[in-house]
Amino acid sequence: MVKKLGELFIESQGEPLEVDGQLVHMAYELPDPVDGDRLRVRFEGVAGPHRQGLVVSASGGKLEVVGQRHPEVVLWTDTTPPEVSLTVHRAKGSKPLRVMMWNTWVDGMDIEQAWIGNSGIVIDSDGPAVFLRCSNGYGEPSFTDLVVAVSRG
Repeated sequence: MVKKLGELFIESQGEPLEVDGQLVHMAYELPDPVDGDRLRVRFEGVAGPHRQGLVVSASGGKLEVVGQRHPEVVLWTDTTPPEVSLTVHRAKGSKPLRVMMWNTWVDGMDIEQAWIGNSGIVIDSDGPAVFLRCSNGYGEPSFTDLVVAVSRG
């Protein structure tokens, strides 16, 4: 039996995997986030019947979206505008600021899922934008289930 990406990530302790010549990640970590960073998140494509979204999480800080601050937000493709701006705010104290992103989806029982089955992300850089090409957990890995562009500024 062929192992799914979720099982392989457990074995690799979350380290990236090479799959069909592509490096696959569990999540994307924004390099060197600082207080006041403005991020633009743009949905480039969604495929498949499942409700999908992007989780953006700030450890050691909060994300400001539409005037509200939260340590984590889920940007659902069916309720979020095609492009969203977020501002990163560092929390007071010495905890390092980390901003992570990963894909999520709702399964057939209306439960939010992530990091299971064949879920993973291929990360491509193109100029100022980073493209997150996400595979949800269903079927064979398909890095076109959700495509998101992330840029600063």
